[in-house]
Amino acid sequence: VGLLNVDGYYDSLLGLFDKSVEEGFVNPSARNIVVSARTARELIQRMEELPSTAGMLHSQHCMQEQELPSTAEMVMQEQELPSTA
Repeated sequence: VGLLNVDGYYDSLLGLFDKSVEEGFVNPSARNIVVSARTARELIQRMEELPSTAGMLHSQHCMQEQELPSTAEMVMQEQELPSTA
């Protein structure tokens, strides 16, 4: 996520993120999801320097889809349950 922090507008938000890491509420790797800069040129440069995670995110998404039953499977499971009435 790229955050264009013109004139420090988002300094408080970024401080909240940092404090959340310090207090142990947010994993440091999750904090690094947000990249900020004060100019568009600097933000683009920082984002281009990041390692590509698109493949990794796609793999995680596919794994999550495989773990979850489809709507049709859930309906079939509900129909197989014995009635409690």
